[in-house]
Amino acid sequence: MAGYYGYGYAPQQQYNVPTGQDLAALGSARLSSELQQEESFINQRRALYDNLRQSEEAEAAAAQQLYQNQQSCEVATANAQEQARRAHAAEQIYARALEEYRQADAAAKASAAAAAEAKAIFDRAAHAFAKAEEVMKTEVSAAEKTAAAAREAETALNQAAAVEAQTASTLGQLQQSAALAPVYQPRYY
Repeated sequence: MAGYYGYGYAPQQQYNVPTGQDLAALGSARLSSELQQEESFINQRRALYDNLRQSEEAEAAAAQQLYQNQQSCEVATANAQEQARRAHAAEQIYARALEEYRQADAAAKASAAAAAEAKAIFDRAAHAFAKAEEVMKTEVSAAEKTAAAAREAETALNQAAAVEAQTASTLGQLQQSAALAPVYQPRYY
């Protein structure tokens, strides 16, 4: 195969190939036809080698791009997996926080209800205390008045007892004096 130098290698030496006009001038039409075919074949081979070299360069660039894209995909996939793991952990934390919030809210509502009930009980107790205090003051005042009346009655009783004792003593003395006194007996003549 004339003109085949192998892939990617430049020819070692350039031969000066005579053109078709030179050969026609020499009178060899057949040789001229073979040379034209040979030139055509060599030109086709050169074009093929150029296309092959360009294709290999494009394939190497595509392989490099594929490698870069593969690396980018692996990094993006790892990042997505890490982010998915973090999102899952965040969802778990959110679920626990939501449950704690619900429990705290229920406890707060229960505490608020208990506080409202305790306030109502306190208000009733305060009202009952105020009423009991008012009744107590009234009753204490009435008891003090009754005690004063009782003291006055006791004083009157003591005075009446003393008067009665005095009167009884006087009566007893009079009765005794009357019994000891001479009795008047009229004399009948």
